[in-house]
Amino acid sequence: MIRCSGGHFLEKSHAQKMADHEYSILDHDRGRIFQYIGTVITAAAALYTSHLGLITDLVNHFYPSLDSGIPKTLDAAIAFAVLYWIFNHWFWRNWLCRKLFKFHDISGDWKVEATTLGPAENLAPEGKPRPWTANIKINQQWTKIGVRLQTTSSESFSKSAALQDIDGRALLMYSYANTPSVRSRATDGLESHYGYCELKFSDDGKSAEGFYFNNMGRVTHGEMRLTKVE
Repeated sequence: MIRCSGGHFLEKSHAQKMADHEYSILDHDRGRIFQYIGTVITAAAALYTSHLGLITDLVNHFYPSLDSGIPKTLDAAIAFAVLYWIFNHWFWRNWLCRKLFKFHDISGDWKVEATTLGPAENLAPEGKPRPWTANIKINQQWTKIGVRLQTTSSESFSKSAALQDIDGRALLMYSYANTPSVRSRATDGLESHYGYCELKFSDDGKSAEGFYFNNMGRVTHGEMRLTKVE
């Protein structure tokens, strides 16, 4: 999360490093929520099996002597898998689910305006806070998330994360690993490092403010302001 130069190299060399990972939703019994969702999905799968039964029909057509319970089981399993995939990737974002379970959809692209506030050796001349800009991309499913921040000199990827509802607003907390470009290593002396960031999103979900701090390779801290790219 530091200052920048040479962005196209980063796009090609590090794009494959981003991998979505599991994250926590605090103040929720996620197992109970999954039980509710699983019950609905199972009922929908049973309904699908009884009315459509595509696998059952195909198996009975080509193998009429096969135990009829096997294709029905396959029908239910396939229906469950498809319906869960739909929920995990799409349906959880709808208004009802988000209001009922206090989910927050923070996925998308964000513009970042940030300021390094310390320590003194990393500030601008005369000890003034040093501004920098970046872009953040957040991939989010119900079970997984991935946060990628990219400047023109380095990029970082989330390693772990948690999301919490604070009076109707989303609070994202995540740790990350940062990798500078080869040019920035050579000319600016930047080193790989680890850090932590907290971002509190606005009521309308179109902006966020927060702070970050780095360690284990670069000791800096500062503030961040995000604006969603529509």
